[in-house]
Amino acid sequence: MRRDRAFSRDSLLTLAAIAVSAAGLAACITLVNLASTVVMELGGFVAIGGPYEIAHPAPGWIVLMPISIVSGFAFGGLSLWASSRVDGYNLIPAVWTGLFVSLGVQFAYFGLRPPGGGGPAWAWIVCAVVFIPMGLAQAKGVVTGTSSFFPKTHAPRDGAYQDKTYRTVYLALVVLGALLGVVGGILLFRAVAG
Repeated sequence: MRRDRAFSRDSLLTLAAIAVSAAGLAACITLVNLASTVVMELGGFVAIGGPYEIAHPAPGWIVLMPISIVSGFAFGGLSLWASSRVDGYNLIPAVWTGLFVSLGVQFAYFGLRPPGGGGPAWAWIVCAVVFIPMGLAQAKGVVTGTSSFFPKTHAPRDGAYQDKTYRTVYLALVVLGALLGVVGGILLFRAVAG
């Protein structure tokens, strides 16, 4: 493929979309993990409002959890759109693995060392036993950039990914976007949660 076609306006749009989606997905996973750590430190459940006395009030920033989850779906859709345009690296296996393994590790940690002591929290240990293998189920896709959830069933609209330079820029933007997303998620959490 000619270099000028590999870096056409549409292909550059795809690069921007994949960078934004990588940053957004990494930020969402980071926020979910940071928020769930605090919730687990509070005993694993929090509440707000209602007619009964609340033993574990929800922090004011808890809205970050549902916002991060919904935003994660939006950024996941953007990444699917971008990767399918050029038949490029699919972020979904990395997101799946990162989310479920990181949450599984948290469940294992707090299951073995529950807040307040008192021995193992078996429900959290069971969650760890389910989440970690569930995350590792897509580990091959992290390396290959292909997903068993979204197999390739069509020809790409744009063959830019076949150009070595374009592919290098694409993958570099995925890594850079993910790193910026993690840092951005940490900074946002600190700014909102204190």
